[in-house]
Amino acid sequence: MFTKRTACFLSFLAAPPALAYDNSACWHYAEQQGPRPDITCTPITQTLLDSLQNATQPQIAALMNEPGLPYPDGTIHYTGNDLNNDGSYQGTIALTFTAGIATAITAQLDDPNQGGAYFTYRWSAGSPACSTIPGTQHPC
Repeated sequence: MFTKRTACFLSFLAAPPALAYDNSACWHYAEQQGPRPDITCTPITQTLLDSLQNATQPQIAALMNEPGLPYPDGTIHYTGNDLNNDGSYQGTIALTFTAGIATAITAQLDDPNQGGAYFTYRWSAGSPACSTIPGTQHPC
């Protein structure tokens, strides 16, 4: 027998799980400004940036533990704010998607542990990544 309760349960199963936007560990303004879908506590490293290449939006949201902030130009932006992990950076990441797949990544990063040193990371489909991150295999 199909009831309202059954319909509600079936709609729950069909709905994709929503991310909780729990970035309170690295976003100390969450209480005043509310949760933000672009603030990520995921440590930003060159390895992470490389792993975003050719990934789908759901894969990236899972890696970043946040859905990201969509911009009118179709890009999705993240702000990495993990200040407690040596070897990671803080900064912004912009991802361009084609047919749901990441086809370009631009990151502007800094390292507060190195006196605010500034780094960039760029990648587009069909080309190797280019980075000024120390130790990179593909310097700009």
